[in-house]
Amino acid sequence: MLHRLFASCLAIAPLLAQTAPPPPKPAPAALTAKSFLFDDARNVATVDLAALRKAGIWDDLEVSVLKVAFRQMEKELGFPLDALDRATVLGDLGDGVGMVRSREVTVFEGNANLAVPPWVNNGSSWQRDERAEGIAAWRRGGDLFVQVRPELQVSGHEDFVQPVLEGKPWSNRQLPDVMSLTSGAKSALAWFVAEVGHPVLAKAVLGQLFPDTEWPEGDAPTFLCVRLLVTGDADDPHLAVEATLRHGKGEEGLRLSQQATTKLLAMLQEMPAMRAAKGVLSKSAMRTDRSDLVLTVDLGRSRDAVGTLATLAMPLFGRAVESVPAQAAEPPPPPPPPAAEPKK
Repeated sequence: MLHRLFASCLAIAPLLAQTAPPPPKPAPAALTAKSFLFDDARNVATVDLAALRKAGIWDDLEVSVLKVAFRQMEKELGFPLDALDRATVLGDLGDGVGMVRSREVTVFEGNANLAVPPWVNNGSSWQRDERAEGIAAWRRGGDLFVQVRPELQVSGHEDFVQPVLEGKPWSNRQLPDVMSLTSGAKSALAWFVAEVGHPVLAKAVLGQLFPDTEWPEGDAPTFLCVRLLVTGDADDPHLAVEATLRHGKGEEGLRLSQQATTKLLAMLQEMPAMRAAKGVLSKSAMRTDRSDLVLTVDLGRSRDAVGTLATLAMPLFGRAVESVPAQAAEPPPPPPPPAAEPKK
């Protein structure tokens, strides 16, 4: 009897699978930015522009040496940066074995309409994808661009974006290392975590920062986290950059990283391009916390710190910043004419 029931179940199962309805596709209003942040991401970068504006930092950054770079970004994005509240990028480099396949997801959260960028909407290489009901989507090869709502844009590899459009949003599960490195700082304005233990990033990041350092087996750096923080009292806020380099064991490798970081700071202070940041770099504080090497650079009071912050950020913007023309300072306005003396 039991064997007949088991055989009947095996025969019916394929029919049930064929007739079972597909999972309901989420309505655009039900999807949030977190719906697209895939689980266990090892490389994460976030810029909280809304927090930068609230802290009064964004206005100063917009008129700094980064001004030209920001205007170029707006041209490529297709909307003003004032409309963007938060940008998050997640990267996946695979296991590093064989050919590295880089896959990313970028999520833009806005406070106003985020226009579809011209490089997507011009119809050249991106084609409309009608499979996402109620959501405007474009596809190019294995990449998707999705206008979830006017104020929410997502672009990235179909392996991570397509499941969300099919009713399977991500659960936002974080790796313990990523969670611990980014927690405990409610005042963070921007941050990124990179898995420098990955062969590709070990060469690209550690090889550039510490070219002469060789770490012992099992105690090389595994993650690098850099955060821009608001510190100090509420009536006297300061900006600070905090960099944390996590190691496998925190023993000999940690000591070698301390030596290499001290050497790097000395080299940066001698670079002409870092002249504006020399003062704060000389006062940076270094400490260890278990397997972490933590470097904190106090940039000073918020308004005074923006110039230093722009100097430190310039390498991230490449040629867009290098092309900023030197501008002569405008002459001060003429003094007002002396007041006429009263007649006697």
